[in-house]
Amino acid sequence: MPDDQIQREIEFRQTALDDLGRFCELYRRCFGRVVDEHYFRWKYCDNPSGHFVGFEAVHNGSTIASYGVIPEPYWANGARVRVWQSMDTMTDPDYQRRGLFVSLAKQTYAHLSTIVPEYLIVGVPGPMSVRGFLDRLEWSDVGNYPAMFTHAGVLRVAERVRRTKPETRLITSMTSELAAYLTARLAPTTPIATDFTPDFFNWRVFQSQSRTFKTLGVYVHGELVGVCVTTKDDQGWVVVQLLDFHDPVDYARLTSATLRAAVDAHAAHKLYVLEPTDARRRNTLRRAGLVVNRTTKGPLTYRQPLIAYNPTHRFHGVDAGMATSWDFQQLMQD
Repeated sequence: MPDDQIQREIEFRQTALDDLGRFCELYRRCFGRVVDEHYFRWKYCDNPSGHFVGFEAVHNGSTIASYGVIPEPYWANGARVRVWQSMDTMTDPDYQRRGLFVSLAKQTYAHLSTIVPEYLIVGVPGPMSVRGFLDRLEWSDVGNYPAMFTHAGVLRVAERVRRTKPETRLITSMTSELAAYLTARLAPTTPIATDFTPDFFNWRVFQSQSRTFKTLGVYVHGELVGVCVTTKDDQGWVVVQLLDFHDPVDYARLTSATLRAAVDAHAAHKLYVLEPTDARRRNTLRRAGLVVNRTTKGPLTYRQPLIAYNPTHRFHGVDAGMATSWDFQQLMQD
């Protein structure tokens, strides 16, 4: 069939949130991963902040491309707001280079503007898609975040130097104690940051259909004073998804021991965390022995892009295109 005829036959429609199994094969063809309908039900419908908003392209009755965003709770300039995360940019390989991604994205943003007058979309894209957002959809390039990494032995030495050994306990569900801790979190020092409310944390971490997390509670004198959420990647690295303490002083005195406990929880030997924008936390990680590979060779040379889309270039008085506006912890990524 001629390409121009195929192009004329492609239909665009807003994504309906029924029969989500139709996305499973498209997801496999795009990302090489097998997921079932439960994955899309969890991500698109069960999110306590709201449902997926997006559009899809259809040809001969089959979905050939899809794009959309999900709402998430955030802090912006001290106020609790809703920010949207871009996700699951999918185009069947047989239908690529037809402008489907750009068409679907523009339809999504136009529809979003009818739902909320002022909106901000954040993206944590992979290396294959980031240029499409920046060059064709005029997103802002917020920054590219390197990994800070270390070995378990280094963490043990730093822990002994600090002479502070908190108790850590594995948390496997949303307890009343953890809910109280998350509820009591204060507005962050950076203008924009994910607001990990109990409902959102429970959905993202404990109910996740995409990853297996380990959540450590950090206790001093029996009181929960911090939370560390981690995963383990295919290369054996423990990945710090979230490191959070109520008291800023605890970052300095408890980080080494907490990260060592996280490594032990995974029976691993090496760990990394994306380099924080916040200078206090960045310096704390350095003192714990974490380093950044500034070369193009060796381990962890990849820089994780963070991008943002805001039609007015201001969101609640904040310039969302600046790296210093964001507290980027990896748990914010879908």
